[in-house]
Amino acid sequence: TRKDILAYQEFNPNKVKTILLGRDPFFYPDEYAGNLKKIGISEDYFLFVGTIEPRKNLLVLLEAFQLIKKERDKPLQLLIVGGEGWRNDEFYTTLEKHPFKKDIILTGFVEKETLRKLYSNALAMVYPSVYEGFGFPVLEALSCACQVITTDNSSMPEVGGEAAFYFQARNVEQLSKLMLRIQGNTNLVSKGKLLEQASAFSWKSYANAFEEQLKSII
Repeated sequence: TRKDILAYQEFNPNKVKTILLGRDPFFYPDEYAGNLKKIGISEDYFLFVGTIEPRKNLLVLLEAFQLIKKERDKPLQLLIVGGEGWRNDEFYTTLEKHPFKKDIILTGFVEKETLRKLYSNALAMVYPSVYEGFGFPVLEALSCACQVITTDNSSMPEVGGEAAFYFQARNVEQLSKLMLRIQGNTNLVSKGKLLEQASAFSWKSYANAFEEQLKSII
C-alpha cells in the first residue's frame, strides 16, 4: 500500500509510514475437528478463505487442484470458504465443468469457531490472491499453526515471512508442486515457526506505533 501511494501520489517518502496490523487472539491451534463432517469434509483437504471474486485468483487454484488429483491417486478435498463477491460467473462455470467437482466444497460464510477448526485441521491454507493490502487469512492460518501457500506479490511476503511458501500468481504448475509437496509431508514448517511468525503481529504493537507517529507529527 505504501508503494502504491508513493507511485501514484507525489508524497515525501519519509512522510508515509507502514504500521503492521494485529493478530486476532481468537485464532489459535484447535485440532478438535468437532462437527466438520457436517460440511462435507471426509478426507485431507486444502483450504481457501476469502471472497469469490477475480482478485482472489481461484481459477488458478481450481486448475492446480485438478493437476494434483491427476498426479496422485490419493483422497483429497478442496474447501473454499467465503461469501460471493463480484464477476464470479467464470469461476462457477469452471467449477461446474471441473472433473473433480465432487471433491470441491463451497461452504459460504462460516462462524469464527468453525473457521478456526478449519484452519487448524487443513493440510495448508492456499491463498492465490493477485493483490492484497494486508491478507488477514494468511495471518489467521499461521495463528492456527496451519501451513500457508500464497503468492509472492503485494503484502503477502510481509505477513507470511519465512514461514510461508510462495508462488507466482499465474503459475499453476508452481502452485500444484507446492501443494503436492505439502500433501506428501505435512510438517514441512514446524508449528513453532508458524506460531512465531504470527506472534510478530499484535494490536498493541500497532497502537504503540500509531501513537508514536502521532507524537512525531505533533
